Amino acid sequence: GPPCGDRLLSIDMEWRPQFTKEQDSPLALVQVASASCCLLVHLARMKGSRPEDLTPLSELITDASLSAVVSAGWNPDEESKVSNALGITAADIPRLLDLQGVAQHAGLPFVGLGKLVAHVLGLPEWKKDRKVTMSNWESALRPSMIKYAVLDGLLPGMLFRQLRFLHHSRHRCAWW
Repeated sequence: GPPCGDRLLSIDMEWRPQFTKEQDSPLALVQVASASCCLLVHLARMKGSRPEDLTPLSELITDASLSAVVSAGWNPDEESKVSNALGITAADIPRLLDLQGVAQHAGLPFVGLGKLVAHVLGLPEWKKDRKVTMSNWESALRPSMIKYAVLDGLLPGMLFRQLRFLHHSRHRCAWW
């Protein structure tokens, strides 16, 4: 089952920056988070791994008993990278929710993670450090990269839980 006994997971991914359309950096890091812990799987350091080697991670993400898997924005680039690395697609994840779509449905005028942190959680706006976000995620992870990766993994789930709570406090949620 999911780490820490939570039934809702959030997922995020990192890869080496791509500066041209021709570049296709493979998935380097997968972050999977419950309410209280974040698992960092540094695929780039698992040289020679094949999707079948990562079956436990794929099974965790696609577990039908999960209430949802929340992403901060699942796009075709991520879909392709996850498919190549883990052998799964969005269709394999029973309840994949895009936090940006959830925020739009909730009537919020913005969907960026930083602004959502400020508005929904009441915390200072989270500004992503470009030096960290544009890091080579295939290299050994520095402490600043680990901190960023854990926050980027945890925040979508935290935001979704708070949006769900706020919505339930008014009326039944159509997207839940």
